[in-house]
Amino acid sequence: MADDLDPSPKRRATDHVPVPLTPKITEKSVITGEEIKRQLRVLIIMTVLLYIGFGLLLAFVWTQSTTNTTALCGIKTEAQNRVTQGQAFLKVHPKGAFGLTNAQLQQEVNQSINTVNALKGVSC
Repeated sequence: MADDLDPSPKRRATDHVPVPLTPKITEKSVITGEEIKRQLRVLIIMTVLLYIGFGLLLAFVWTQSTTNTTALCGIKTEAQNRVTQGQAFLKVHPKGAFGLTNAQLQQEVNQSINTVNALKGVSC
């Protein structure tokens, strides 16, 4: 009687129990595996090329930065020399010279001072 109260179904001897299928490696799965390996190789090669590209870009930017800094330093040094020479010239010729007035000469000196001030951030 206790067996009648058990709700789980009972298997009969005539019931068919399927045998679990073993995984089979088919030609399609082998091709897929080879395709994955090929794609992985392509991705690795592309990643290496990308890093090489970044390295070349970095070298180019560094070279341009150095070149620009050198050029700006030249401009800054020239402007500093014009300020020094212009102020010395104005002390010797306070009324102007060579057809240029004192105001015109002072304007040139002021422009050179502005150039020097604009390039204060450039370290030479």
